[in-house]
Amino acid sequence: MKNKKLYFIHGWGFDSKFWKPLLKILNSEIGDRFEIITFDLGFYYNPHYPSINKSQGKKNFFITHSFGYNWLLKNINSFDGLINFCGSANYFSKKNNIRKSINKMIKMFELDPSYVLNDFFKNSGVEFQKPNKSINNKLLIESLHILRDEDLTKIEYKNEAPQQNIFCKDDKIIKIKDLDKLDVDLVVDGDHGFPYKLPVKAKNIILNFLKLNNEL
Repeated sequence: MKNKKLYFIHGWGFDSKFWKPLLKILNSEIGDRFEIITFDLGFYYNPHYPSINKSQGKKNFFITHSFGYNWLLKNINSFDGLINFCGSANYFSKKNNIRKSINKMIKMFELDPSYVLNDFFKNSGVEFQKPNKSINNKLLIESLHILRDEDLTKIEYKNEAPQQNIFCKDDKIIKIKDLDKLDVDLVVDGDHGFPYKLPVKAKNIILNFLKLNNEL
């Protein structure tokens, strides 16, 4: 059994297949040294929450996307390293634009969930095929409320493990101009679907992070 694990948590509106292009590359390069595991938050299928091995000598690293970062902060209290793509712990201290957008999504979702999801995928720059018969509307709207209403910064700052926060220049969901500069460690070319659309670049970011922290 490998002592180092990489856990991947997708964002709002997606499922674990969001990571498929990236994991195909990562497995071929570091699959012999890291066990690679995906969460599924249950927006379309039954949720899958893998157990976290916290025994001595085991190391757990997380890669999150968007709402996956908020889910991590709420549900997992310790880790050995984290790469956060396009996620923020709160939208209270931000300029109001992001929070207003979330509020608009909530109101529209109550009327027409499919419209909101399709518009979200379009603005993410991702052609994502959602299942038509198994959408968990209740969980999707609950997750939007978490994004809009919950401030997770106190939890965020408790963990002293290495962390890198990455945002994209052309992100139409979380715009760079609406973020506090302290939140941003790295800005890359791309949009909200960066890890899915540009898996080689995402892979390089992950490998560089692991090397920088002497894990490769």
